[in-house]
Amino acid sequence: MRDIAELWIIDESGCCIFNYAPVQSLDPNLFAGFMIALSQFGQSIAQASIQSLKLGRNLFVFTKIPSTNLLVVGRAEQKTADETRISQVLKDIYARFLEKFPPETMKEWCGDIKQFEPFKEDIEKFFEDKTTRVKGMW
Repeated sequence: MRDIAELWIIDESGCCIFNYAPVQSLDPNLFAGFMIALSQFGQSIAQASIQSLKLGRNLFVFTKIPSTNLLVVGRAEQKTADETRISQVLKDIYARFLEKFPPETMKEWCGDIKQFEPFKEDIEKFFEDKTTRVKGMW
C-alpha cells in the first residue's frame, strides 16, 4: 500500500513549483519556505541534510538530488509510514519529474509554475491506485 498522502517539489528559493495534496489544508508556498528553511538549517548546523521530520501524527520525508536544486518532500501518517520506502518512492517521483522537466528546463525557468502542471496527471495516476507497487507505478 502506498504511504504518501501529500507531495511537494520545492526550488532552493522556497517556491513550491509543484504540489499534490488531495485535501489542500495549507498554503503550499508557506509550507515550501518552511521546509527549505529547515533543510538549510540542518545543512548549516550539522553539515548534513535533514532526512525526515516527525510532527504530530505526520512524517515528512525529504529527498534532495544533487543534479538540481530541488527538494522533494512527502507526507505520510507516522503509524503506517515506512521511511525507507517513502524515500525510494520520492526518488522515483523525482526521476520521473526530471524526465519531463530536465535540469536545463530548471535553468531556464522564469518563475511560472504553470509549466509544471502537466506533471499532475502522472502523480494522480500514482495516487489513484492505493495498491500500486513502487516498481510498477510508472
